[in-house]
Amino acid sequence: MKTEIIDEAGKLAEGTEVALVTGAAGAMGSAIARRLSSNGMFVVLVDRDGANARSVGKSLDQASLVIQADLSLPDSPIEIMEAVAGKLGRCDHVVNNAGFNIRQRIPDVDLQSWDLVFSVNLRAPMFLVQGAMSIWRDRPGKSITNIGSRAWISGASPAYTASKTGLIGLTRSMAVELGPLGIRVNAVIPSYVESGFTRAATSDTQIREQQETALAVSKLGRLCVPEDIAGAVSFLSSQDGSFITGETLHVCGGAQMAQSNARRAI
Repeated sequence: MKTEIIDEAGKLAEGTEVALVTGAAGAMGSAIARRLSSNGMFVVLVDRDGANARSVGKSLDQASLVIQADLSLPDSPIEIMEAVAGKLGRCDHVVNNAGFNIRQRIPDVDLQSWDLVFSVNLRAPMFLVQGAMSIWRDRPGKSITNIGSRAWISGASPAYTASKTGLIGLTRSMAVELGPLGIRVNAVIPSYVESGFTRAATSDTQIREQQETALAVSKLGRLCVPEDIAGAVSFLSSQDGSFITGETLHVCGGAQMAQSNARRAI
């Protein structure tokens, strides 16, 4: 799939901050995009599903740019940032929300599947940030928010769990190295969220089991919704979060405190 700009709604007004959101066509990505747009930001929506990303863009309060790209391809992150630099000349916030999972047990894991999961969940965030650094030179006050998973604590499919755990390490490494440049880097960790992502290759029975488990370990008695994640990203991207970096913020209703013998990992 070729990385390309497929829609542009309005122009970037002078002084407006730009936020790039990957996986912007999905439930969490679209909620994040809408929240940042309502905060007055120009949003760049990145997704391999160009049609749905375009629909999300048309629903935003502010101007937007839609880029269709496949983050599993090695050159996509740099191509995305080159497109942003050429079209907008700035990018203030990067939200690495895109995620990919292939549900396999350890005996069934194959090299191709392992590499594909890591390419989206860990490699793409690294090289999107690397590509953004040329735009960020001499412009402090930027932020990176990586969307992880409670699987890094509870365990789930091997490749997905390992890649999301690696994302926490990458978050901390970036926070240390980019802090002197005025760039804040944090991770947001959702619990189970009802979405196309969690329903993929999952039966209705398995969905019910996952929801029941999520409710059992939640201390607030409800499931996480995309707007919960969007609110956390909004905070970390704002001046209210200007002295927070290297943080792992669990948006799990207290599930991060669940006993290790919980019936099933989320």
